[in-house]
Amino acid sequence: MRVLLIDDDAEVRGVLPAALQRRGIQTRAVEGVADARSCMASESFDALLLDIAMPGTSGMEFLADLRQTGYRDPVILVSAHEAVQERVKGLALGADDYVVKPFDPEELVERIRAVVRRNRRVPVLTRGDLVVDVGRRSVRRAGRKVELSPREFDVLLVLLEADGEVVTRDQLLREVWDMPAEPGTTMVEVQITRLRKKLDRDSPHLIQTVVGRGYRLMPLV
Repeated sequence: MRVLLIDDDAEVRGVLPAALQRRGIQTRAVEGVADARSCMASESFDALLLDIAMPGTSGMEFLADLRQTGYRDPVILVSAHEAVQERVKGLALGADDYVVKPFDPEELVERIRAVVRRNRRVPVLTRGDLVVDVGRRSVRRAGRKVELSPREFDVLLVLLEADGEVVTRDQLLREVWDMPAEPGTTMVEVQITRLRKKLDRDSPHLIQTVVGRGYRLMPLV
């Protein structure tokens, strides 16, 4: 696995590649967006680690440009700020994940592996009149385009890949939010409610609640 690190912090560029290399991830480190473009023109990478706060073109600006020009490989934003608004903005622009400095190398490795694994999934999945283009992250139901948020899309993808089997609430927390089980949170329920409103508006109900167990996609002909 090869990763391109884009960060203007010389210390990060010096320390992080060695830490990732020890864990089986080859890392090329560059100082800014111009160098990144040059590398990407001649080399291929499985994922980008992109710092947000850089002089000149920021990480957010570079991410927006990449997605607008059709770049589909995983991008993990790196920032020293934990502000929720910044996380939301990054994900809305097309980031696959967001990590806050300082971070544990072991956790970062697992996040890299997770986004690369998701990116290598089957490009188009179908279930009855539901068509999900994983690469483009687009959804159609009965020919109608369904606009989903990044989180709603990820929840739907987990349910779809379960192929009719029940997906538990705790499983969704792990796979979509990368969180352990939290009895008090309603994040899963909120996303399921939103998905139902968007997917089942004009068609037979797709998402079924299995009481005491979780959720599954109903079979559709």
